[in-house]
Amino acid sequence: GPVMETRRQQAAPLLAEWLACVQARDAEADLVARRGRERQAQELAQRVEETLLDLRVLDPAMGSGHFLVATLDFLTDGLMALLAEHQEDRGIQPHLGEHPILQSLEAQRGALLDSLQAQGLNEEARRAILPHLDDLRLLKRLVMKRCLFGVDLNPMAVELAKLSLWLDSFTLGAPLSFLDHHLKSGISLVGATLEGYRALRRDAQGALVGAGLFATAHSFDVETVVARLHELVILSDATRDQVKQSQVLYRDIERGLFAMRVMLDVVASRAFSNPPRREGRGRSAVVVDDVATLLADDGALGVLGGLIREGRETVGQLPDHLRLCALNVLEDRERHTFFHWELAFPEVLLAEGTRGFDAVITNPPWERIRLQENEFFAQHRPAIAQLQTAAQRRRAIAALEQGEPELWEAFQRARRVRDELLDYSHGPESPYPLLGGGDTNLYALMVERSLGLLKPAGRAGFVVPSGLCTDHGNAAFFGQMVDGRRVAFIYDFENRQALFPSVDSRFKFSLVGFTGAGDGATRIPAAFFLHRVEQLAERTIRLEPDDFERMNPNTRTCPVFRTPQDHALTRRIYDRVPVLKRHQPESDPWGITYKTLFHMTNDSGLFKTQAQLEALGAWREAGPVPTWGSPDGRYVPLLEGKMVQAFDPRAAGITVNLANVHRPAQPAASTEAQMADPAYFPTPQFWVLENEVRERFAEGAPAWVIAFKSITSPTNIRTFIASPIPLVAVGNSMALLLTGLSSGLTACLMANLNTLVLDYIARQKVGGQNLNFFIVEQLPTLAPAFYGETFHGHSWESLIAPSALELSYTCEALRPMAQACGYEGPPYAWNPARRRTLRAQLDALFFLAYGFDAPEDEPALDHILGTFPIQNEQDPAYAQLVKGYVRAYRAGALQAVVAG
Repeated sequence: GPVMETRRQQAAPLLAEWLACVQARDAEADLVARRGRERQAQELAQRVEETLLDLRVLDPAMGSGHFLVATLDFLTDGLMALLAEHQEDRGIQPHLGEHPILQSLEAQRGALLDSLQAQGLNEEARRAILPHLDDLRLLKRLVMKRCLFGVDLNPMAVELAKLSLWLDSFTLGAPLSFLDHHLKSGISLVGATLEGYRALRRDAQGALVGAGLFATAHSFDVETVVARLHELVILSDATRDQVKQSQVLYRDIERGLFAMRVMLDVVASRAFSNPPRREGRGRSAVVVDDVATLLADDGALGVLGGLIREGRETVGQLPDHLRLCALNVLEDRERHTFFHWELAFPEVLLAEGTRGFDAVITNPPWERIRLQENEFFAQHRPAIAQLQTAAQRRRAIAALEQGEPELWEAFQRARRVRDELLDYSHGPESPYPLLGGGDTNLYALMVERSLGLLKPAGRAGFVVPSGLCTDHGNAAFFGQMVDGRRVAFIYDFENRQALFPSVDSRFKFSLVGFTGAGDGATRIPAAFFLHRVEQLAERTIRLEPDDFERMNPNTRTCPVFRTPQDHALTRRIYDRVPVLKRHQPESDPWGITYKTLFHMTNDSGLFKTQAQLEALGAWREAGPVPTWGSPDGRYVPLLEGKMVQAFDPRAAGITVNLANVHRPAQPAASTEAQMADPAYFPTPQFWVLENEVRERFAEGAPAWVIAFKSITSPTNIRTFIASPIPLVAVGNSMALLLTGLSSGLTACLMANLNTLVLDYIARQKVGGQNLNFFIVEQLPTLAPAFYGETFHGHSWESLIAPSALELSYTCEALRPMAQACGYEGPPYAWNPARRRTLRAQLDALFFLAYGFDAPEDEPALDHILGTFPIQNEQDPAYAQLVKGYVRAYRAGALQAVVAG
């Protein structure tokens, strides 16, 4: 599909470099041959063949092998083109000999035909098979066995990947190629290294301890292992005998690696259930590392090796502390399926010379490591997944221990594996120092692991969620990649054309390329909001080195742009308008405090539904918001993002459908009649004790605050939606912004956040569906001092604050806001036409404030207004209304806005 085609396009530079190297060696061999040095020419020809088949491509999360099959096709197509060019050159230069690869293919073809003859096929049958033994099929078999590597946690996926490659390279009459040496099962993320093993084996003086096991003829000999692997891969598997020989060689290699694999299993286990323990008391206490002790005890290791190889019940022979350690190793290796990369592919990662893969290509799993209760029980017990709050689910899960112990154990096992993996990624010795923190996603760990496996001149390409380049948690990683010139390209897609059919159409993902060392682009090729590969030509821009510092000074993550014009306009805006809050050098003119109040999962034990309140004997109270009185105190509504729109905290109530596991609470839009009633406030899903709300404001509860939706999308009708709210509870789908300034200026800030021009920039920043504070604080936002400046004789505050107040104060619940702004009158009437006019006037004023104040800026205005397709579809005349106000205000005609 399009994703695969883009990946193939970006593999072209690596293939071009590879073929150029081959052609240089080919020319050298040709020159030597023409000078009559046949032996040297033969050696050079052999080097040509080795170079051609020396490219190593890895998919560390291969699934059923789609990427490996595409890579096989791509590489063989490139080689076939090279061979065709060589044949054309031979027609012009008769002195050129047969290409070494063609000689190898001919030898493979002959061996296969001889094998068929030995099996009893007559000449006519062999002649019928011969057309199927074409160069392309035979070349695929060579490339498949020598160049492709893959890993997957699921052993069945490994078998499916083999099947996919066999089908793609199927050659009539030939046996299936041996692939066990390069396609392996295990979790790519958890394992140990030889360096980690050596560190644990050294005493205080740095000498190796307990080396007896490796002083024998069965010691770990890298050169021997690599040499045997070379014998294996040069077998073409053209005959059954060669396939059998490959199998025998591989079994012998694995036997040679077994002792070291046992050692690394022990080292890997140290990160899980075998931490160092403390013996003794008080100041005399010492730390005893049972893993290090086990590594130094050859007899104990022999017992453990027997348990792993044959399952013998000999562990009882060990001292108690080593017996427990050995049993833990067995459990850990089974639970986490350790994968030790150096032992899995020693010819790539341990051989002399430049170690590592030439290319890594993968679509890693996109899921959080932490086990999601809803997802687990949606499969195993839907009734639990459908419970309304996390607190209710936890109680139901706890009851399983007595009621359904088998399901309880299954859940505990699944959670333990995920929790241990999360701790492993967070730990002080984590192999993921850049991407292993926070609520880690598997794709992030896979990216960091993969880049560590690359050659310095290698390349890596990933299909990942857009957050890899844009999320705050990945900022250290991405900044390091940019600074090190390791970013090769960023191509970001929306799933509008169902490239991933099972993923929401609004979901965004990226194809991101990196280099092994600092030879990436100084101006990074990038394209965003793509739906099709064909859009790359018109959408690709070159991100400048200072774009990251200019537009994201706090995080230096990647800004996103739909078109080159968006890139230019965004740079222009950032040149004029400062960010809301800058860390270095520190600049916080608004005195911003960012706050979230209640987490919908972690704090769900504080939430009460109406039915629960009634059961407690609570009573409804009259007032501007729906509250409940109770002996415990007053309960206030819990607002969620889906209830709020711009300048409007009353946009929707909540209805609950428990059959919808993932989104049981849905918004119920308020009617025009309800909105016209200033006493109306929508009914929420939950209520929370008012004291719990006030306790969350250590500096004192304010009369009103700005809330903004933190769950959003750059493809929605609007991306940044801010509203004033009264002092109530707020779920974590909204965040709060408090300022240290007057309510009038705070209302101006809210108006700024709700304008088209700022929303246009926000859309360049939101890579996924979360409007995090690290994005908000880096948006270009007019500073408080700006509102004291004048425009055609009026202060900007006097032009903006009254409109912001009129749009907001349409209900009694926001009377405290009006009073704080110095207005004592009744709520403004809910009038949709009037609200549309006020919004257009504010949009026009902020366009002028952001510097679009000259007649020649009309094309820029048209472009920005045109980036809101849903709004333009729902209100086709709105853009022209805004432009009309821009022209009028630019000329000084401010009567409408001043008159209010």
